[in-house]
Amino acid sequence: MGLLDKLKGAVHAVTGGAATVEIQYAEKVAAGGSLPVKVTVTSKGAEIKSKGVFVDFEGVEKIHIPKKEEQKFSEDYHRSLSHSTQEFQLCGEFVLGAGETKTVEGVINVPPTLQPSFDGRWTKNLYQVRGRLEAKGNDPDSGYKPLRVTVAG
Repeated sequence: MGLLDKLKGAVHAVTGGAATVEIQYAEKVAAGGSLPVKVTVTSKGAEIKSKGVFVDFEGVEKIHIPKKEEQKFSEDYHRSLSHSTQEFQLCGEFVLGAGETKTVEGVINVPPTLQPSFDGRWTKNLYQVRGRLEAKGNDPDSGYKPLRVTVAG
């Protein structure tokens, strides 16, 4: 392994580019329900010592009111608040060999007290999940993907 390969490996560890992460799941779940997930991680080159594979769950309320809707506004009004965050560990520590792929399946239990997803005129309540490989430096992840939460009633 040459100096450039070592530098490239260090850059990937810092930026999260050491692996690709993909997540598969049903895009709709009821509050209090179980959501089967599958996370696939692939090393982009060097061996990765991981502390596990995780699924991050997040609920976000967003408000956007365009300035044209309110005379008092000199600019668009934007606010965002994360209201539900939870981390689910699908597997523990392992070593992902150079170029190796590992798939982990599991189930996450969505909290029963959630408000439903909605997309109104000025407000949104949305949920999202991402698969993540916990590793030294910036954890490689799938990026957040939308999840629609419904409630019975």
